[in-house]
Amino acid sequence: MKRRLLMLCIPFVFAGCAITNTQTIIDWVDFVKLNDSSYYGIYETELASPDFLGEVASVVKFKLDENVTTTSYKSKNGDAAFHEKGTKIYAVKGLEDVYAVQSNYKINGYQIYFEDGNMSNYRFDTMSQDEIKKVELYKLNEQGGYKLLSMLNEQTEIQSFLAVLNASEEKSNFKPKMIDKDPTYFEMVFYSNAPIAHRYGLQYDGETYYWHPWETAILDEKIGEYFKE
Repeated sequence: MKRRLLMLCIPFVFAGCAITNTQTIIDWVDFVKLNDSSYYGIYETELASPDFLGEVASVVKFKLDENVTTTSYKSKNGDAAFHEKGTKIYAVKGLEDVYAVQSNYKINGYQIYFEDGNMSNYRFDTMSQDEIKKVELYKLNEQGGYKLLSMLNEQTEIQSFLAVLNASEEKSNFKPKMIDKDPTYFEMVFYSNAPIAHRYGLQYDGETYYWHPWETAILDEKIGEYFKE
């Protein structure tokens, strides 16, 4: 994944003045830099367990977001897009060039960073479904945080759940009904014996369950049985 910068340039022209001031707002991609390499956060991952945390590999020295406003800035070792100075960067046991940083936005508490930032390795269609040992299903609370709805541990129920997902119908032009409120958001976390679990979102607009394994896809209504509170 290449580092992307979205720039909003707002010129201010003052009467009687030939100078134009430009303010640049940078929308940073989530990354950390250490060992002269940049490592990128991928949403579709979770640390499977804190037991997989290794040694502290580095510490954030500078947060770029809200502190850097020039696109010519060259990132340095110790830089992070969003993490505060002093945040620890951990190695992940059993994996090379993969790191974990504590994050309140992740279900299991750690954002995972990869050197190539290649999310294709964690797409649903590349997940080894026969290696899944456990599935956790969550609902996003309106006030923030996640509520665990259910946990699938038996292979029969895991495979039945996967069968519903596999049968989803791709519909890239689907538009959810959001007249009165936002859809309900759910999260699915798939565990194998690996240090990194796969994570995917799913939404319900009051009529239809849908998700985005790559393109938007519609799910059979029976998927709702798995997300009852």
